[in-house]
Amino acid sequence: MIYYALQMYSNCLLPYVVPTEEHVGTLTHGDKSTGILDVVLTSDEEGKKFVYAIANKDPENSQSLSLDFKGLGKKVPKKVQARILSGKSADDYNDIGSEDRVKPYDTNLAVKDGTVTIPAHSVTFITIE
Repeated sequence: MIYYALQMYSNCLLPYVVPTEEHVGTLTHGDKSTGILDVVLTSDEEGKKFVYAIANKDPENSQSLSLDFKGLGKKVPKKVQARILSGKSADDYNDIGSEDRVKPYDTNLAVKDGTVTIPAHSVTFITIE
């Protein structure tokens, strides 16, 4: 799984980081807490193509995320292209004989009122053109 995550980050992100501020919930375990989602937004040099990289750290629940289409100069689409790395559970891992338990797949995510749903315990790359 680590190989796939590194491969996705190195191959999917664009060269320019775009400042973004996302309002996400908090994931708490004992006396420690962190944001449920980690979000990075990148663009090409012309600012016409964008890629969101989103890590959902919640092991059990999908999370809604509002994307700033207006701020990117884009109309809100009905769906967006996504590449997602996840398994059937947070405990899944790849091993000899089970090399494909956790692997990336391409899909389209529905957009409703500018919001997409990010699967539980996943790394998701969303491309906006």
